[in-house]
Amino acid sequence: MPCRRVPWTCLGIVASVVSTSTVRAMEWVRGVVHDRTMAWMVLRVSELSSCVWNDSIVSFPHRFLLSSYQSVPHAKAFVTRRSKTTFPWSVRRILVACHSVGIGSCIYPSALLRRFSWFRDMDVSCAPFFAADPFVRPILPSGWMIDGEREGERGMGSIEDGGVENHRGTRRDPQTDPTASHGIRRQSHVRSSVRPFEMARIAVALALACVATTAHAKVYYQETFDDKWTERWTKSTWKQDEGTAGDWIHTAGTWYGDPDNKGIQTTPDSRFFAISSELKEKFDNKDKDLVLQFTVKHEQGLKCGGGYIKVLPESSKDQMESFGGDTPYSIMFGPDLCGSTKRVHVIFNYKGKNLLTKKSIQPKDDKLTHVYTLVVKPSNEYQVLIDNEVVEEGSLYDDWDFLPPKMIDDPEASKPEDWDERSTIPDPEDKKPEGWDDIPEYISDPDATKPEEWDDEEDGQWEPPKRKNPEYKGEWVQKTIDNPDYKGIWKAPQIPNPEYEHDDMLYHYPDTKFVGFELWQVEAGSIFDNILITDDAGYAKTFAKQTWEDLKEAEEAMMKEATKADDASTEEDDEEEDEEDDEDYDYDEEDEEDGEDGADHMKDEL
Repeated sequence: MPCRRVPWTCLGIVASVVSTSTVRAMEWVRGVVHDRTMAWMVLRVSELSSCVWNDSIVSFPHRFLLSSYQSVPHAKAFVTRRSKTTFPWSVRRILVACHSVGIGSCIYPSALLRRFSWFRDMDVSCAPFFAADPFVRPILPSGWMIDGEREGERGMGSIEDGGVENHRGTRRDPQTDPTASHGIRRQSHVRSSVRPFEMARIAVALALACVATTAHAKVYYQETFDDKWTERWTKSTWKQDEGTAGDWIHTAGTWYGDPDNKGIQTTPDSRFFAISSELKEKFDNKDKDLVLQFTVKHEQGLKCGGGYIKVLPESSKDQMESFGGDTPYSIMFGPDLCGSTKRVHVIFNYKGKNLLTKKSIQPKDDKLTHVYTLVVKPSNEYQVLIDNEVVEEGSLYDDWDFLPPKMIDDPEASKPEDWDERSTIPDPEDKKPEGWDDIPEYISDPDATKPEEWDDEEDGQWEPPKRKNPEYKGEWVQKTIDNPDYKGIWKAPQIPNPEYEHDDMLYHYPDTKFVGFELWQVEAGSIFDNILITDDAGYAKTFAKQTWEDLKEAEEAMMKEATKADDASTEEDDEEEDEEDDEDYDYDEEDEEDGEDGADHMKDEL
């Protein structure tokens, strides 16, 4: 019997690792997975890796599996094995390494070490299993029983017949504690319902999905502005001859989540700013997502200026030394603020024309760091995210004027002469009353009298003042009736536009080679950082979490402290100014008294 367990045990380990990678891939495809088919797959793989026979193998891969499913809200139940097997540390390292490669994303050494330490210290006796969702109940394999744990518990200890022992070691009796009968547990006497050929089929399918996803995802540009950033970025000569070119400095700003997390900041005020960097290789997004992401912090309180980024084609290479407003670009994306006009630009260059979105997307206009993400998909759909949340999405066909209309008015058509577009007409039976126009609007006031001091020779002929005529009814207007011959507003018939040519490659930019900022700012001080160009929207979210979300609370706290200090300083300055004004007022009073005494003395002398 032990010999039969070994190959299936190894297969269970491999399937669990591959399933983790596939779950990451599904998150990349769907964002947050709540799919019934995916739930069935995880159930099967979990059962596979939990044990083929009722007393073998592990719960470790399950916790591994759920690490990819943190977004599922109901993943609170756990599976516990009666007999447990602990992996040696060498095997755990291999599994972690396989997982890191399988997700198809860049894993930093620090993150990898955190994974090592997490798995080294974890309790391998418990395996997460998310069957708390209602749709999972009908598809649970035979041998699994549905229970549930108390809210806030991390796991359950071993399940004994007639009771449940929680993670604190306290036994819960179903007769006295109703929560003891809720959760998920595997009956130890029931053999798995998964047949060997079914397990092999699942493992192969997951492996193929993992390989396909890993081959797809790629990061083409990633910039976090370390101390060697000047080796990768080139300041433009644009506007330098005019003396209006601004500069860029390397700083984390006045407030930040991490002092080492620096970006590049515009300075001084009222300048043009232009700087660019070259991708190591050309990015052709055919049949791939194009993901453009960066962070910006307007800590100066930008009132008028740009905060957007540009990606440029390889054809602009000869112009990058003097990169400026006239340099052809592929995409311009990011916030632009000036007075009451605030919007997020999403501009695509199509056949030499820069096309603005028809949608009005509002940016963040506070003094904190925010992350802006643009995702352009091969389906010619797009998403705009701010702080990892979708704020706008739709179709490139609908929200930009890439293509001329499919149908146009027939230029040969003309409105028929007898076509009546009048919805109402004057009532022929309605006649103006006689004498209507003879009634004046104003008449002489009969109560007015000529003033006694009025001299006709000097003042002219006296005329009584005018007043409103109470009998005046205004201009006569003929009544209207519905037009019996009304045919509606005439429209030319539609015909196919001979200039229309469908293009299913609107999303496609075959030669993205440069990234840069070209801005005008009245109030300088914006800090740009964490630039990313990739074809993996899932990795972009992870990157945003690492470089923005994990630091935002510390940045907010530091900004609040800085704001309090500024407010206190302002109050002290105001108090000092008030005291100076009071002193000036006292001096003025003394001067007035001295002046009055001097005047009295002069009078006495005179």
